Amino acid sequence: MFARLRLQLTLWYLGILGAALIVVSSLVYVMVARSLDQSIDDALADVNQEAVELVRSLSASAAHERAGHAPKERESEPWFQDEDFTALTASQLLGGRGDVFVLVLDPQGRVIANPRDVPVEPLPLHEAVARASEKGSYREDVDAEGGSVRLLTVLVEDAGAGLASPEMGPAGFVVTGQSIEERESTLRGLVVLLLIAAAAGLGLAGIGGLWVGELAIRPVRQSFQRQREFVADASHELRTPIAVIRANAEALAPKVAEDDREALDDIVAEAEHMGRLVTDLLTLARSDQGALGVDRAPVDVYDVIASAGRAAAHLAEDRGLEFTASSAHAVVLGDPERLRELLLILVDNAVKYTEPGGKVTLSAGQVDGRVQVVIEDTGIGIPPEHLPRVFDRFYRVDKVRSRAFGGLGLGLSIAQAIA
Repeated sequence: MFARLRLQLTLWYLGILGAALIVVSSLVYVMVARSLDQSIDDALADVNQEAVELVRSLSASAAHERAGHAPKERESEPWFQDEDFTALTASQLLGGRGDVFVLVLDPQGRVIANPRDVPVEPLPLHEAVARASEKGSYREDVDAEGGSVRLLTVLVEDAGAGLASPEMGPAGFVVTGQSIEERESTLRGLVVLLLIAAAAGLGLAGIGGLWVGELAIRPVRQSFQRQREFVADASHELRTPIAVIRANAEALAPKVAEDDREALDDIVAEAEHMGRLVTDLLTLARSDQGALGVDRAPVDVYDVIASAGRAAAHLAEDRGLEFTASSAHAVVLGDPERLRELLLILVDNAVKYTEPGGKVTLSAGQVDGRVQVVIEDTGIGIPPEHLPRVFDRFYRVDKVRSRAFGGLGLGLSIAQAIA
């Protein structure tokens, strides 16, 4: 019992610690992921903003040139066909910074500048352009050659138009991108590190929990042991005076007047009741101490069933019940007296909770190389909600009926101890 309690305390401790580690690890993971995301987003936004300013400047310059200086045949030429644009796309800015690359798209979403020769086929540029046209900017993570990439697509307003409108479309789009493989690798490494740390922490905590649990239950174990010893000693010492009281009361019964004999009968009945209680308590105390006294020897189950059946037949007859006992010959290793006591406890329960006119059956037979003993009755049964507690000491399902029959709530506990 104490070993199970110690294990339960340790498991509760590990469960609480594990929940705390999950919360802390989740917070660490989220914070690191947000920090990495913020770093990537800031780099994309910075480069994108500078590229947008350049494209906007080129667009405005081209528009101004067409309006004031360009020949009539060049007034309809878009800004990105300007002679200076090709040279500008090779500049450091449009080439990106660090791991960030830049793509410039025309109003229809076609790539018109790709300074770093980034493979654009795997990139969902049409979807990015459509979303950016609606929202002004659009960010997403996509799978591309070489791993995952984060793209930031920003709509560039047409020169002199202020905001883009259906009447006047955008000047184009600027797409900045950066690989997020390093971010994913960092987070994977963080997960592995957190799992290793959590496993090591829980392992050390489990060892410490068992040690702390032992310290916590040691006083309880000592107290429980003293209680067991007290119950065993008290039960043993009480058996003799109770037996003396009962014997003296029975001896006085023929010598007293009829008016006093009823009181002596009550004394005898209560002494008998106390004697059973003390005997049961002593049996359970010895069982708790591992000193129940079971003598194992080959025994024929047929003989045990026959002996228990003869005693049970008298109990059933007094209650007006039909009782039958049957068994095949089968030898098992056990204590015949304890086995008989076990069967009588169960049959006595069946008799008490079966109404007159009912039936109780005791049978035994071999099943799959073992001996199975079955006790059946036509009584009231046990409600399902009481089943988990029927072996608890002093627990009685029907307290009124148990008290009427002298039940103490210890019979099934003793049966379990014997079993």
